[in-house]
Amino acid sequence: MRRSRNARAAGTFDLQRNREQDGLPVDIIRIIIAIFIPPLAVFTQVGLGKHFWINLLLTLCGWLPGVIHAFWVIGKY
Repeated sequence: MRRSRNARAAGTFDLQRNREQDGLPVDIIRIIIAIFIPPLAVFTQVGLGKHFWINLLLTLCGWLPGVIHAFWVIGKY
């Protein structure tokens, strides 16, 4: 069966809307993780990129800078 272009577009829109709705509980879990293990929260958000390594360095320098950076990364991405 072939679906029309409009049906595909409507299905895509619904999937994007569901992802946005499902993102809230995941973000809450990341925030809780960010309080205890900031690099892990950043890793789950952006992977092993520059933000992870910056957060790891900040966390090693002090817990609070790592938490602040983790909150920033979660909020931005």
